[in-house]
Amino acid sequence: MLRRFWKSVLAVTLLGLAAGVALCLLITPSYKAETSLFLNLRRDSHADDLAEGSKYVVEQMGAFAQVTRSPLVLEPVIEDLGLETTAADLASRVSVTVPVSTSIVHIAVLDTEAERASATSDAIAGTLVDVIGAISPRDTTGRPVIEATITSPAPAPVVRAVPDVTQILILCSLLGLLLAVGQALVRHLVDRGIRDEYDIAHAARASRGDRTARTAG
Repeated sequence: MLRRFWKSVLAVTLLGLAAGVALCLLITPSYKAETSLFLNLRRDSHADDLAEGSKYVVEQMGAFAQVTRSPLVLEPVIEDLGLETTAADLASRVSVTVPVSTSIVHIAVLDTEAERASATSDAIAGTLVDVIGAISPRDTTGRPVIEATITSPAPAPVVRAVPDVTQILILCSLLGLLLAVGQALVRHLVDRGIRDEYDIAHAARASRGDRTARTAG
């Protein structure tokens, strides 16, 4: 079947690959920059409160992750960097991850410009440090019990995060191949006539087989 329709199979597969190339060209390239922070109890906390306090910090990580994408953090960043966007739009390009049972926050920003992605990610982290200090519970002296430190500033990314050209081309090529095999199968089932030398050879073998069976009978 595939030998008979190899030209159409190849053509449809190449069309799938071409569609993948076109899709990559249509998608606006974006870069992703990531900044990491570490949250802990203030260094002068009492040793006997350290274990309980560390557990408390971990329990608050989900809330701090939500605050990261809020206007409380993003609006000052937009103003400081002079970004022409809104807090809602920026939030849609910001992802925040917290590894399970840790007090580490990873902030990632997607942007069409690599340098701006890095600057925005670091600015969000810096603003989050200030916000955590402002909303953290106070000790008896009035100081925040939780402090945040930027452990890994965002380097300017050199590789585009979007689109993933390799993945898109592979998926589109596979889709094209599936469609190609499908159309070849349909044509094979619908068209039973003799169309080329492969069909002639197949018909000849079948005819010889029939004659042999009748002679043996």
